[in-house]
Amino acid sequence: MSETCQVRGRFESAEAVHHAVARLKAAGIGEYEMYTPMLHHEEMEQHMPRKGSPVRAIAAVGGVAGLALAYLMTRQSSLLYGLITGGKPPVALVPFVVVMFEMTILFAALAAVASLVFFARLNPFAPPPEYDLRFSDDRFGLFVPCEPERREEIAGLLREAGAVAVE
Repeated sequence: MSETCQVRGRFESAEAVHHAVARLKAAGIGEYEMYTPMLHHEEMEQHMPRKGSPVRAIAAVGGVAGLALAYLMTRQSSLLYGLITGGKPPVALVPFVVVMFEMTILFAALAAVASLVFFARLNPFAPPPEYDLRFSDDRFGLFVPCEPERREEIAGLLREAGAVAVE
């Protein structure tokens, strides 16, 4: 199993961080964490890795689970009581549609809200160990996990890009 090391650079300006990220991408390094004291949506978003949100998929799974559960629940209740009205079979899909629709919407909404709360990290997590409190005050930070043999190369890239300190 290979070891990984960590390089953390501290910057005074957003331009220096942009320059450092451009140098890292040119060197083929795509895994990093960026910390900023303020929001720079337009400038920072172009450097962030694009990850899709799993909330939609979890909501869809919740909807399918609600649909299946509603069908099983209505089917079993109609078989349990066995009321035959007008010569129709006890298990008919048409009367089940309303219950199945409502349970689909309910379970999809509950799964979406629960996954949104989970993935938005609304619960109180401690900051990661590489986080420096100055990143929320007046400094920008860039954290790069790497192999031990690339540590000096990455530290040099961060220094050349204008890092005030590299650890």
